[in-house]
Amino acid sequence: MGTRTFTYDNNGNTTNEGLWSNTWNWRNQMTQSSRTGPTVTVTYAYDADGNRVSQVNGSLTLIYPNEYYSYTGTTHDRQIPLPGYGMVATSKYKISASTSAIAYHHHDHLGGEHVDTDSTGATLEYTLYSPYGATLKTSGTTGYTNVNKFTGKQVDKDTGFYYYGVRYYSANYGRFLSEDPVFLDIGIENKILNDPQALNSYSYARNNPIKYVDEDGKMFGSSLLLRLAMPIAAKMNAYFHPDPVAAKQQFINSLHSGDWMIGTIGVEKTGVSIGRSIITETRIAAAKGLENITSKFKPTISQLLDTGEKFLGKGYKEIGKNGSGVFRSLDESKQFRIDQNSLKGLHTPLLSHGHLEVIEKGKSVTNNHVIIKE
Repeated sequence: MGTRTFTYDNNGNTTNEGLWSNTWNWRNQMTQSSRTGPTVTVTYAYDADGNRVSQVNGSLTLIYPNEYYSYTGTTHDRQIPLPGYGMVATSKYKISASTSAIAYHHHDHLGGEHVDTDSTGATLEYTLYSPYGATLKTSGTTGYTNVNKFTGKQVDKDTGFYYYGVRYYSANYGRFLSEDPVFLDIGIENKILNDPQALNSYSYARNNPIKYVDEDGKMFGSSLLLRLAMPIAAKMNAYFHPDPVAAKQQFINSLHSGDWMIGTIGVEKTGVSIGRSIITETRIAAAKGLENITSKFKPTISQLLDTGEKFLGKGYKEIGKNGSGVFRSLDESKQFRIDQNSLKGLHTPLLSHGHLEVIEKGKSVTNNHVIIKE
């Protein structure tokens, strides 16, 4: 690769990485990226919540009304999600022809879009990635382009940078272009930062991209655990480990153990396979009209939290007071509950457990009781 010189602003944002010069605003959001030979300038805009809403390159403007929809002057793309599995299809509508086509996405073990097919099963695109997400090989139908690539994230066609929500990621260098805001959010005294592999605030997935993924640019692993459920996870561990030192160490260790693995193939006890099984049995119970079931599977604390996030999908919110342990999906149709009464086993099945629930008209119609493996 040769020698590359990186420059930064006072907030630690990469202003030049040898090819692209980047401009950042006061919220540490990239507002422009440019290069010479050939000259390319791309500008970005964000809403008040920090979501990217537009991308402009010359005469081409790409608008993002939300994370599932984008349009230009000629095409409209609608991403179709399936909770727990990411974006499984894209509907592409061409304005000039008034026609639409569906592309189906087939993921690798990290959630990356590995193969795209049309409605007949014919291959539209095939992509092979390096461990850190650089494209090693791609082939497919002329004129077809899928912007969702490595770990299912959007890649900018011009810069090659991946948009991870909070930050941009360079797959060619295997690092983010700005520092992890989690370092400021959780404070320097938090013991999770004692892990040497997590101390580099630009590194991706604890420098282990085969085992971990980064969901939103904030640390690796589960964003539910790090952003919303860390206090709940601490209480759960305290219940199993009355010694506070042991509880804290067990929590840290769980983040780096096989119990927290994302996408390892062929191992039935990983969080991914157990989580999918729990979600599937919940859906089947709902389809049969069953009101209460007890799961056949016993996940660890980490696996249950990760399963809850996948069940809810993006945009979930906590119901009631902070730390209530009740989370509901964006469309109000699913609920993940790990309240204190459940954790203490004060009701059926009288063991520490959580709930995956299907909601209709604000009420639970199917409740899957998931016992936690101690």
